[in-house]
Amino acid sequence: MATHTPADRWATGAAGLLLLVALAFGGGLKGGGDALVHAMGVLALGVALTRWRWRRLGRTQQVMAWCLAFAVGLALLQLIPLPIGWYERLPERADIVADLHGAGLYPHWLSMTLDHWATLRALLSVTTFAAMWMLCTSLPMELRIRLLKLAVVAAIPLALLGFAQSSMKLDTTGANAMFANRNHFASLMAMLLPLAFVAARESRSRQLPGGAVLWLATTVILLLAAALSFSRTGFLLACLASLAALLSQANRRSLNPSGSTGALAALAVAAIAVGYFAFDRLDARFASDISTDLRWTLLSRGLPLLQAWLPWGSGLGTFGPVYGMTEPLQSLGQYVAAPYAHDELLQVGIEAGWPGLLLAGTFVGSIAVAVAGAFRRHSPAGDWRRAAAISAVVPLVHSLVDYPLRTFACSLLLALLLSVCPQPPSRTMPARGETP
Repeated sequence: MATHTPADRWATGAAGLLLLVALAFGGGLKGGGDALVHAMGVLALGVALTRWRWRRLGRTQQVMAWCLAFAVGLALLQLIPLPIGWYERLPERADIVADLHGAGLYPHWLSMTLDHWATLRALLSVTTFAAMWMLCTSLPMELRIRLLKLAVVAAIPLALLGFAQSSMKLDTTGANAMFANRNHFASLMAMLLPLAFVAARESRSRQLPGGAVLWLATTVILLLAAALSFSRTGFLLACLASLAALLSQANRRSLNPSGSTGALAALAVAAIAVGYFAFDRLDARFASDISTDLRWTLLSRGLPLLQAWLPWGSGLGTFGPVYGMTEPLQSLGQYVAAPYAHDELLQVGIEAGWPGLLLAGTFVGSIAVAVAGAFRRHSPAGDWRRAAAISAVVPLVHSLVDYPLRTFACSLLLALLLSVCPQPPSRTMPARGETP
């Protein structure tokens, strides 16, 4: 087993603390929990800046680093005051200036964003995500894997809390644990399932049958928790993630053909538990008319907004007020405020315009390269890299119909996953004072 330096252990502790705080308190939206996560993020960023080295990154991770840096720069650019003459030339801003003049206000400088505080919160969120990612990429792979296991273990109390919530409800609102949104709770459970499967396989390969049983029992708990959320997309993603994790193990030539027996048994037990505890209400959710879902309304009204605010956007974090300005009066009694578009590409386009869409596309493209590389190439910790790749896809797919990455519980776990799944550099130059 590798010997780690005290600095590595301290850095792992900082990353683990940030991860635990995010899982426990980062499931809400713009509340006190987010402030606590940001505070821990400052600590993580300080530690990361003392350890992070560009030359330790593979090419894919370097692209990710550039994307994060430009995202921070874009948020800062939107906060810079512009002369009023320049401001009026931006899309939709002339009407805003006219409204200000009508109210007797004649500003000489205005920032590109419509809401300074919303954009500042978005800037803090990107910075906290970057801090977690930078800190994790500075750790040895073995310590990153320990953090993945920590995330799985820390999610067990959340799943059990979800069980209790579901047992006390008779409707289909479902379990959400400490989350403001049950869909994001289900997304987290789905992200953790492949990690629990590979942890069970690792215990089995180390001749630790008791540990393998415990990890497989955890997979049952996580899958049942996703089902009891009664989130249709979340449950489907949990099932697909479990299947992908099982197939990724079964396709390995070095794996004993009988090695998947435990995983299959765990899935069978989970299926029985889901059928017994969740089938009726899950069936009711899937039987409901999906065409009446609010997401379609947001999409139909969001596309004209996207066209109106291109090419520069309304400012990061400003979808809520922008959507509210154009929502028909007859719908105000039916729907409450919609702070999120339930489609990340649509929301990024409205808030950040073409630069934001370019950054988002490049970042997602780098993740796609990392995911493909995890399955195409053999490398140390290959099983964990493949599991991390499967887990990373879950919130990206879910973000097409929801916004799980707007919660730190999911986004900071993704940051950890993105430090694991990319192909490591073929040559790593030692930092000053280190042994090659």
